[in-house]
Amino acid sequence: LVIAGPSLFCQKEQYDRYISDRHNSGFCREISNSFECARAIEKTVLPNIPGAHRQSRSLRLMMRDGSTVRFEDKKDSTSYSLRGLFLRDFYVVEIQEIEGGHFQILQFDTGNSIETIGPPIASPSENLFITANVDVDAAYTANGIELWAIKQNKPVFLTAYSGPCGPDGAKWKSQDTIQFHCVCFPPDSIPECNTTVTLSAKKKNWGQDSPLYE
Repeated sequence: LVIAGPSLFCQKEQYDRYISDRHNSGFCREISNSFECARAIEKTVLPNIPGAHRQSRSLRLMMRDGSTVRFEDKKDSTSYSLRGLFLRDFYVVEIQEIEGGHFQILQFDTGNSIETIGPPIASPSENLFITANVDVDAAYTANGIELWAIKQNKPVFLTAYSGPCGPDGAKWKSQDTIQFHCVCFPPDSIPECNTTVTLSAKKKNWGQDSPLYE
């Protein structure tokens, strides 16, 4: 990761092209390779984000002050692909490794970043977001959901849910409610398998309040 010096930056209002769910958005239904899928998404969003550029193995993201954050793919090791500009203020980069991966969210204003287990999904009011990932068998990546708030234009971690239940299709049911389909391995290892699990965004600790932890 390299932060370069200031450069010319062209102001533009629309920086909101972003794809969180690669399958339900219509992407990658015919692509089984996860790297090819990530690059297909990047190819779609890049033309709509003037501050983002791809040159061979290098992904360059321009910040509001004109500085540039650069991600360099490592051959046969790590790749960086842009998911888009989330809520107009955050670049989202998918980081894929030989086994597993995660996401990085960068503030458009400062270039400061956080790492998350999945791509951010905004609440209806856009003051909260969740990130989720399912890995109930291989355990190469985290399995669970994270809840974040956006305060003073900064992501702030609130709480997380993790356990034997894989949060497939996690989404906001309302401003205060998150739902997902529980997937398990083995498929019937707990009673909640193949059911809908609901979490409250108002709870301070999902680990204590979830029925999976009783």
